[in-house]
Amino acid sequence: MEEKENFLVREVFNKKIVEKLASLIKENYPAFNTEAFIELCMENFHVLSFKERSKAITNALREYLPTNYPKAINILIDSLIPEIEGDELIGIEQERFMILPLTGYISTYGLEDYEISIKGLYEMTKRFSAEFDIRYFINKYPDQMYDKLQEWALDSNCHVRRLVTEGTRPRLPWGMRLDRYITDPLPVLKLLNLLKNDPKTLVQRSLANNLNDIAKDHPSLVINTLKSWQEEGSLNEYILKHALRTLVKQGNFEALSLLGINKEAKISLTDFQICKTSLKMGEKLDFYSELQNESTADELVIVDFVVFYLKANKNHSPKVFKWKQMNLKPNETLKLTKQHLFADFTTRKHYIGPHKIAIQVNGNMLKTLEFELNPF
Repeated sequence: MEEKENFLVREVFNKKIVEKLASLIKENYPAFNTEAFIELCMENFHVLSFKERSKAITNALREYLPTNYPKAINILIDSLIPEIEGDELIGIEQERFMILPLTGYISTYGLEDYEISIKGLYEMTKRFSAEFDIRYFINKYPDQMYDKLQEWALDSNCHVRRLVTEGTRPRLPWGMRLDRYITDPLPVLKLLNLLKNDPKTLVQRSLANNLNDIAKDHPSLVINTLKSWQEEGSLNEYILKHALRTLVKQGNFEALSLLGINKEAKISLTDFQICKTSLKMGEKLDFYSELQNESTADELVIVDFVVFYLKANKNHSPKVFKWKQMNLKPNETLKLTKQHLFADFTTRKHYIGPHKIAIQVNGNMLKTLEFELNPF
């Protein structure tokens, strides 16, 4: 499964994409050696990962574009595919991944050429996203880039606005960490404040992800920010739920209270079972739970399950997974069933031995069961 997933991801960079990119550049730069460029890109391509393939294309561009950097960037800008017509990144056609080696070209070779590099990233993010590569410029030119980000927060293109929210995430997955904003996120919060009423879902999602990042280091700051937006009448419910997801998993009551959870609610766990206490690698754990609202009023209930994974040092590491959120009437019962796969992925390695699973309701862990994970 892991090999298949890796294969699918890296295959967004393939010979067809390389040939398309070469053709577009050739139209705007007749001296471009398309055959040599394609050959250099494809050298050892079959053994390269997703990131390595992107880097190989970036390096090949350096080899066959003009050595004059501004001239090279203008060629790339003139060779870009049309802007994204819609307002979503999910589901965009595969050929748009060809933009990633181009933004990589800018962050690799253009840090000393601020103006033309920022122009390039601005145009490229309207075709894909420059969220990974803008971070190099934020680190090198913090004041200049902050002014630019404030300008982009008001841009008419939603993908440019999303670059503000995504590019400043302190802990962007796969991206360079922005330590200055991990230490002091107030400048980021000022940018997010400009976008808290953005009508586009992709900007709202990115903004919430940014808040979720900040909450990992500054939970009270995020909670107070959301409270102030709520008091202004400017708090989008989607942003609220998505921004607080880590704090909810941690059982942070202030976060739960913002979502409408009643601390005094009497929610009882009337049943919790797993199908078997011995599981093989590659199998799914089936489990069942039953909850009842014993309060005299309707109550919002957030149900998570927690897997305590065995680590190499024989300790257990908990991982919280979202399960269900709903309102329960007085005496109403909620019955839930779930399956959870135990197989190695790129992001998680499993160890043979005792594991545990628990039910967490409104931030409170109610019951834990044990099971054994065995070899195939």
